[in-house]
Amino acid sequence: MRTILEVLKLATDYLARHKIENPRLNAEILLADVLNFKRYQLFTNFDKPLKDEELEKFKNFLIRRVSGEPVQYITSKANFYGFEFYITKDVLIPRPETELLVEEVLLGIREDEGLNILDICSGSGVIGLILAKFLPDSRVYLIDLSDKAIEISRINANRLDIRNVVFLNLDILKDDIPDIPFNIIVSNPPYVNSMKKDSVQKEIKLHEPEIAIFVDDELKFYTRIIELAKKKLVPNGMLFFEIDDQLAESVQFLMEQNDFN
Repeated sequence: MRTILEVLKLATDYLARHKIENPRLNAEILLADVLNFKRYQLFTNFDKPLKDEELEKFKNFLIRRVSGEPVQYITSKANFYGFEFYITKDVLIPRPETELLVEEVLLGIREDEGLNILDICSGSGVIGLILAKFLPDSRVYLIDLSDKAIEISRINANRLDIRNVVFLNLDILKDDIPDIPFNIIVSNPPYVNSMKKDSVQKEIKLHEPEIAIFVDDELKFYTRIIELAKKKLVPNGMLFFEIDDQLAESVQFLMEQNDFN
């Protein structure tokens, strides 16, 4: 029977031959998931032999990885802002850039006194749930068109023991949002033009949900959300977006045209 150390070496070589970036890290994350270990536990159990069923499951994970499937979808886990989230192919894999968005929102809040916060296009819930976690006296509303995304965000809320949230399955382009005075609206909407689909990373194109990435008009969601924010934000309320840097000036112009500053 092969030990953890032996299997890790073989797996790292296998992933490297198939041009997988960070092959050792990938191998460690996948094997830790198979064994239900934290990654550090691998290093204290190098001599532990793998059972046949564990080895078989790990081989299957490696095959999926070299086919291009992201590690996060294989393990159904993604780390975000120091917390572990459950994800599937029905939602985007959260990115470090979105952690910056959350950080900007938290920095912009002076005090947590019963704020109403709205996360539009909430996906797995990473933005809204982190805000709810750090602002327990606030109420956070999460809106998404996908019922599967709403289901996943509910699971994440339960796992993180977050109660101050409301989930709404709405089409933001067609439906109105609740008639509530919101202090903050935040969104990471789809903003990649469908014409650019062939230019994105293969892993994204093949495995992540198109509805959460691509749109026929890059400014469609920004225009609609700004329209809704004008009606629903309290005076001096704040609107936060994640944007493509190439859209920055266009989004700024849209906001200025609608009296944001």
